[in-house]
Amino acid sequence: MILFAGGVGIGIGAGFHGMVVFTVALATVMARIGNCLEKRKFARAADANDERPVDMSN
Repeated sequence: MILFAGGVGIGIGAGFHGMVVFTVALATVMARIGNCLEKRKFARAADANDERPVDMSN
């Protein structure tokens, strides 16, 4: 992430405003999609854990 931030700064400084804005928007969309997929994965795993019998022998 630090390399991406550095690249954004260099890109803005070099005058590539359109390309930088497009790249930041694309990275934001990809991060949101990844977060949604991760939430679904962990929700599915939590449901699977709820179905397991609990060992109360201790």
